[in-house]
Parts: sequence; structure tokens; C-alpha cells
Amino acid sequence: MHLAKKFIAALAAVLFILNLAYSFNLFQTILFNYPTTSSFRAYLWQHMINLIISSFYACLGILLPGLAGEALHQEVFPEKKEGAFLHYLLSSFFSKPIFESVVLGYLVAIILLGTQSIIFHLGHKYLGVWTEFDWVSQLSTSYFPFLTAIIISFRASFMEEILFRIFAISWGKMLFKSTVMAAVVASILWGFGHTNYLIFPMWFRGLEVTFIGLMISWVYLKYGIISTVVAHFLFDSFWTTIGLFLGRPEPLHFYTSLAVLFLPLALGIIAFCLNRPEKEQEMRWNLNRHQIYNIDVLTNYLKEKGPLDEEAQKKLRQELLSHYWDVAVIEEALRRINQRT
Repeated sequence: MHLAKKFIAALAAVLFILNLAYSFNLFQTILFNYPTTSSFRAYLWQHMINLIISSFYACLGILLPGLAGEALHQEVFPEKKEGAFLHYLLSSFFSKPIFESVVLGYLVAIILLGTQSIIFHLGHKYLGVWTEFDWVSQLSTSYFPFLTAIIISFRASFMEEILFRIFAISWGKMLFKSTVMAAVVASILWGFGHTNYLIFPMWFRGLEVTFIGLMISWVYLKYGIISTVVAHFLFDSFWTTIGLFLGRPEPLHFYTSLAVLFLPLALGIIAFCLNRPEKEQEMRWNLNRHQIYNIDVLTNYLKEKGPLDEEAQKKLRQELLSHYWDVAVIEEALRRINQRT
């Protein structure tokens, strides 16, 4: 958790900025929703305050499960290192295996789109399923449709894959002692969390996304988090930009929307060209100067006490923690002492 916190915090910060950009990109919708029962200035101020608050809660939605999920994953899936971001933070995001994961993500996205099409075809034909495409307005009223596609896809892919794959499956494995049960429960929660779309009957949407969630969970457990994030990003960006491919948009909108679909591939090609080593570095605390000073103090104190066996170190650790010593300082000082002995 300590090593991943900067990365997860950076994702949360990016999400906060993208949420603001998403709202301003749909400023015409904000104007359209003005109720005229209050002053326009008061309406804008209220909208801005609500936007900042909702963006803050969205950041918590990626920050808390992200940090907890990284720690849980390392505990319950130590052999599946590619299932969390820590593996890439300790090695590199720019290697040939990353490129392979991106390409796999494209293949998975195509399979998911085909699967969803078959499910809906059967639903329309035999169960009377019908859909209202109100989400098209998110694209048609945007100043920059490609930006809307990127924001929606980025937000959904990272938030949901962190929450329902890294965190939920890891926590479920700890609770149920079964990876299969963990994946099923996480997929059901993810599936029925999507029943707010105008698709009727409501339970059909829940079952459809649950089935897709099971497929994504299998890919996640088999190949890791990069492929699932890429597949999820492409899945959402395809449905967000499809109106620009099937309609008659301006060339700028068409080509920028097409670029959104090739964005993960471009990052994968960069990773392929750089091809940095994937070997993990040793896990070390990120220390500031105050912690380093305290480590020197504690290390000198421990040297004066002489050699400590495992039981003595355990008691010392608990005693120091009870006096509110920094756990990073304790662990690093003990590591230094153990290296010398």
C-alpha cells in the first residue's frame, strides 16, 4: 500500500480533473438544465459546488479501494503479481509484456462486444427486451466528443476494474476462501450496479453485465489487470463513439474519435519500443529526511542492545508501535540490523 499510494493518488487526481473537464465539455447541457426559478449566477455556483463535491467522492471511490485492493491482492494472490499495479510499479509499465497485454485487451474487447450483441439479440427476440439510447446526448452535446469518450472510458475502466476486480475479488477470496466464489459475487455486484440504464426489463441488464463480468474476471485472473483495463476502456469508448462512425460527422470528430480507440495501442507500441526490464525491484520504503534521521537514531540504539532474536524483535516492534513510532522507521532499522548480523 505504501509503494502504490503515489500511483493511486495520481489516478485519483487525474480523475478529479477529468470530472471537471467532462462537465465543462457539456456546458451546453448545463445551460439547458437551468430551471429559471433562481438567478443564473446562483444556479452556476450551486452546480460548481455539486460538481466539486461529486468529483471528490469519485476520487475516494478510486483511492480507498485502490490502496486496500493492492494490499489485499499481495496477501491473497502472491503468485498472480500481474493482477495489481504494484508489480509494474516495482518493474516497469514500458516493456514487451505490457504491449502483449494491450493487444490481448483489444482481442478481449472484440469478444465482449460480440458476446453482448448475441445476448441482446436473444433478449430482443425471445424476452421482449428494449432499449432507449438516452446516453447519445452525452456525445452530441459535447464541444469535443472525443474528450467525452476518453473521460467516460477512463473513469469507468480504472474505477470499476480497481473496485470490482483488484479489490472485490481479492477481498472475496479472503472471505469465501474460493476464487470462483469471489469472482461470481464481484461480477453480480458489478452487473446489477449497471441496471440504471434505460434497458427493460431491468433484471436483463443485470444478468447481461454479470455474464460479461465473469468473462472479464477470468481474463483478469489469467492475464492480469492491464488487459482488463484496456478491454474495458475500448468497450466503453466504442459504444461512446459509435454514433460518429455510423453517422455523418465532421472529419475532425471522426478522426479524433478513431484516435481514442487506438490510444491504448499507441501506449503499447511505446512500451514495446522502450522494452525496459520487467524484473521487480526490492520492496523498499519511500522515506523522507525526518524518517531517515529517526532510522539512524533507532539503528544506533539497537546496535547498543546487541543481537536480537526473532521473538525479541517482535516484542520490540510492538513496544515501539505502542509509543507511536513510524512503522517504516521500525522496519527499516530492523532490516539494517539484521543485514549486519
